[in-house]
Amino acid sequence: MATQKFSEYAKQRGRSADPSERDALAIFTSAHVVGSALRKARLERGLTQHELAHASRVTQADISRIERASMIPTLPTLLRLVTALDGRLTIHLDRPTAPRSRRAS
Repeated sequence: MATQKFSEYAKQRGRSADPSERDALAIFTSAHVVGSALRKARLERGLTQHELAHASRVTQADISRIERASMIPTLPTLLRLVTALDGRLTIHLDRPTAPRSRRAS
């Protein structure tokens, strides 16, 4: 069986999913992006998860879960990790590629 990149799977799944599945997929995709970015930054700085845990006051187990996208960090946790990595948190908001129905505010 050939392996497939997550981004390819998400694209395929997003086309055929109902709205609640698309929302869940968007959340997981975002968690995957955050976890991958944190892992990349940690490795670029030559840190182990244990060392980052000590510097950030976030448990090594939570760092592992975040990097694997099995846990979505709270904003305070994310900021502690970014600070310990001597990084900067930026948020980029894109327009959706397909129009979504508007929800009441």
